[in-house]
Amino acid sequence: MPRAHAQVWVGSTGTVDPNSTTLVKYINGRVELRNDAPVGSVAFIRYNVLPVRDLATELNSAEYRVFDARFLDDGAGRVFLSLIQQNLSTGAVTTLMTFE
Repeated sequence: MPRAHAQVWVGSTGTVDPNSTTLVKYINGRVELRNDAPVGSVAFIRYNVLPVRDLATELNSAEYRVFDARFLDDGAGRVFLSLIQQNLSTGAVTTLMTFE
């Protein structure tokens, strides 16, 4: 029996939402909340996620998708990730996966 494999997607460099630009700073390729950001601040950073290989085919019972991300949380805040799909024809938005 062949081994199952995950379909691979790749995210681009993050784009900080225009309403979040005053809340973040960039250090060595990372994006962080600024020290002077008000308590409870939320910064939105969007990543365009593109399929690698052929994602047009349906998954069979031996295949799966993995939502994987690298992040660092020093305990002072919270990291929330969501993978959202937008249908370009209809404009419908669907949340596929979340991580908190």
